[in-house]
Amino acid sequence: MRETLTEKRVETRPDPEWVRGRCPTCSEVLISNARWIAANHRYVIEWICWGALQEPPTCDFHQML
Repeated sequence: MRETLTEKRVETRPDPEWVRGRCPTCSEVLISNARWIAANHRYVIEWICWGALQEPPTCDFHQML
């Protein structure tokens, strides 16, 4: 089973398979992540700025698709 973004430690660069473009707020890499919504019994796709995953966060952009 493949790790999800929330299970994987944030490295210096994201997995290239996750990259979806550039963040409209800060131009950092924009990645996709599947998030399980237990109340709805389904996954939703979230696009999130790589900067939001850094410590400390440098951006707060995310969008549910």
